[in-house]
Amino acid sequence: MDRTERIYKIQQLLKARKPLLVFRRSEGGPETMSTLLMLYPSPSLSRLIDPLQLAAEAGRPLSAHEQHRAAMAKAETLISRLPGIRRKREGREDQAWHWAARARRDSRRYEGAAKWTRGRSGYGALMDRGESGAENSTFAEHVDLFCQAADDTVELGAVPEDLQEVLVDLALGSPAVCASRALRRVAPDLTPDSTAIMDAAAQIAEGFRSLFNSPDVRSMLDSGDVPYWRQVLRYCAHCDLQAALDEYIHTLKESLGLVDAASERVVKEIGKTIREVLSIRTSNLEMDEILLDGPRPVIRKVKIRCRYALRFADLKDESDSVLHRAGVVRDAFNSPFRPFILASTSIGQEGLDFHGYCHRVWHWNLPQNPVDLEQREGRVNRYKGHAVRKNVARAVGLTGLAEHWSGKGDPWASLFGTAKRRLSEAGSLTSDIKPYWIFEEVEDPCRVERLVPLPPFSSEHARFKALKRSLAVYRLAFGQPRQEDLISFLAEQGDGNAVAALQELQLNLAP
Repeated sequence: MDRTERIYKIQQLLKARKPLLVFRRSEGGPETMSTLLMLYPSPSLSRLIDPLQLAAEAGRPLSAHEQHRAAMAKAETLISRLPGIRRKREGREDQAWHWAARARRDSRRYEGAAKWTRGRSGYGALMDRGESGAENSTFAEHVDLFCQAADDTVELGAVPEDLQEVLVDLALGSPAVCASRALRRVAPDLTPDSTAIMDAAAQIAEGFRSLFNSPDVRSMLDSGDVPYWRQVLRYCAHCDLQAALDEYIHTLKESLGLVDAASERVVKEIGKTIREVLSIRTSNLEMDEILLDGPRPVIRKVKIRCRYALRFADLKDESDSVLHRAGVVRDAFNSPFRPFILASTSIGQEGLDFHGYCHRVWHWNLPQNPVDLEQREGRVNRYKGHAVRKNVARAVGLTGLAEHWSGKGDPWASLFGTAKRRLSEAGSLTSDIKPYWIFEEVEDPCRVERLVPLPPFSSEHARFKALKRSLAVYRLAFGQPRQEDLISFLAEQGDGNAVAALQELQLNLAP
């Protein structure tokens, strides 16, 4: 089997894995209400069961088992207050309680949630903003049934034994519920049932639905033992989706330039960005395969589908529409989600920021001068970079966070505020560079890493040493007039006696 045939078989295998988080109907009506439930940002669940609050109350990080047990205790209180829960009936368990319980509780307690669910521009319009095609009408039928359950017009049978487990899975692992909490942390003046929060959280959850419907992700998660939607919820809970979204949304608010924006605009722009990042569309690439079997080389065109690869030309999807994907792929790399590796030519060494979730730079080839090397590594060595955030989180920890975080507001803002306060108390706060650009006040701190593959016996060994030496001199001379003359002079004075002189030439560029 040659390479082309293998690629074809892999593509056919992926096509055979149909999405499972879809909206279907039968003669009896909507039959995939579990999918709808994953897109519903329940205000009750987002407020009552907060993984970060559970850990803060315990005073230490909780294991997945401990977190689940603490959440079960809170869910038991919630179930006892559900409308109609005391009217337990004999007979077959009714799985509709899984979604009807949320509808009834929230519609009575949160007026904003009830209006959003029934409004034409709220829950029902979620699919209209996407490109789901025929799924739109089926989705609308699911929303109508959800509203009927909120009005008590849906007759329910016996309460299922796993209702408490399902509510805990939703509270800890539902993308919509986790997004609702994370958005309220950066917009604390908005209520959990406000239209802005509900709308943006549902947008983010729809992006996750697209992600978990992709064939490659489904191949990793779907074991067939339990319904796929329950597997997704448990996976998100065990991998702490809440923590990932808390950190990601904190960085997005600043990277999108929304620090001083109104809260409604903040959550709207963040929701839109995350949905685009999670639902990157595949594109078709065409490559040339050179066959050497015959007397003359033969070039055969091979088409492949890819999600993250880019080239500097127009890319088209299956409908022959041009895709403008470069910006979205860059935003996706600056997220806790795929792609996890970005390979770029030297075109990516200037003007682009990749520090969101990256602190390692692999130099596939050495640049020609120290300026280019500094430019490359400067793409990940920036304000609140990944390495800085890791160090701040380790230094402050959950104990330090609990001392200054009231449970409302942005926990990451509290982490940086606590780190800055500690630096000031220790007398080591000399400028605003710390703790936002540099913070290494921890044992074995995380730093920006430079990885250079040097082939054995290659000339790049000597080039790399010379490059590092000129880089050190360049950093000393940066900002001086006629830098090139100074660099040339200092390079010629490369002996031990020049160290003191070099130190005198350092510039303090701190703000």
